[in-house]
Amino acid sequence: MERGIVKEEALGDTGGMEFLFQEAGENEALLTNEQALQQANSSVVRNVPPHDISANTPEGAYPLDRLILAEEWENLDVRELKAAAKKAKDEEVLRQQKYPNFVLSRLRRIRVEGDKEGNDRRARILVYLRHLFTFFGTPHHAVRKAGADPGRFSQETGIPGIIVSSFLDRFTAESTTDPSNNSEARSQSKQHKDLLISYCLVLGMTVDDFQADPYDMALELKQTVNNLRPYYRELGCKFEARSINERRELGDPDTAQGKWRVTLPVPLKFPEIVTARGKGPRR
Repeated sequence: MERGIVKEEALGDTGGMEFLFQEAGENEALLTNEQALQQANSSVVRNVPPHDISANTPEGAYPLDRLILAEEWENLDVRELKAAAKKAKDEEVLRQQKYPNFVLSRLRRIRVEGDKEGNDRRARILVYLRHLFTFFGTPHHAVRKAGADPGRFSQETGIPGIIVSSFLDRFTAESTTDPSNNSEARSQSKQHKDLLISYCLVLGMTVDDFQADPYDMALELKQTVNNLRPYYRELGCKFEARSINERRELGDPDTAQGKWRVTLPVPLKFPEIVTARGKGPRR
């Protein structure tokens, strides 16, 4: 029997792909390596926000109403952000309150003439991003206790209660190792944290019309652009180096800011599991 065949029923878990390829030649329902890869790529459960693989626009690829649920959308207060977009003194107030620089640097996005509906939509996305950044920066011990008293967590962080509940459901799980045996304690795995980062990146791309500079998002998340590159790639995004002329137009061409442009080609194409002779499966 040929080498490089795997059992069909074992597919779908990227973590076990290497084992699958080593098990070639056993039992029925056997597939070639190429067939196995095709099925694994179609079956893998990806740790990314809700998406539509068949969408032909970036907006449709990551539908906004699936990223920010209706009950969350209704609880986003955009009044102070809209005021800051109109008056410099109101912007300074937010700056003094440690409002995220990523948000404040995009106030121009919510004062587009003749686009009231678009301005409101972008303002809500920016406010939601502010809450995501706050949750991302919250210490683990505070997140752990949030399940027992979400109201207090809401008061301490400024995140509306309904959004706190959504974040706890989406980005944490019930803790099984809490030393106090608190059944409402929450834990946050690396997978949860990665998903939280991915939400930030997708919504940042959305507010930037899917032509983004990853530099200030990296600053906001206290990461490097290189650290964020795999997350963008996992979302189906593409990195492009800007020309020196483009960078001059944006400012100082010798700085890291403006060096890269991130886009979202459609239809979505996620990174595939591949094999290389002697290297085994990888992503």
